[in-house]
Amino acid sequence: MKKITVIYPLEKAITIAREEDYTLENVFDEFNFGSGREATEFVDSRMRSLSVGDLVMIDGGIHRCESVGWKRLTVVESLEYIGGIGLTYGELKKEDPKATPYYAIMTARWENAACQA
Repeated sequence: MKKITVIYPLEKAITIAREEDYTLENVFDEFNFGSGREATEFVDSRMRSLSVGDLVMIDGGIHRCESVGWKRLTVVESLEYIGGIGLTYGELKKEDPKATPYYAIMTARWENAACQA
């Protein structure tokens, strides 16, 4: 099983566990209403469909949904991206910090560093 985190900037992050052959295309299908393959975690979260600008962490990478396909971002690029749209940890203190995009990216950064050590 591998961990996948779907990040809705300015909203929340949802982490799921899936089989090793799970891809970005699977994430897109499971996090979009009308695909016929919606994930239970997505439906239960009552979030909007995954769309342009949302992030997905999978296979040790952070990917931004583009109008066509995905763009892989470095951790620094992803933090600059969410910072550029006004997302900071201080603004999210009123929420569960473990459900925030900032926390999800920082956790991935440390997990990837530990795996490379």
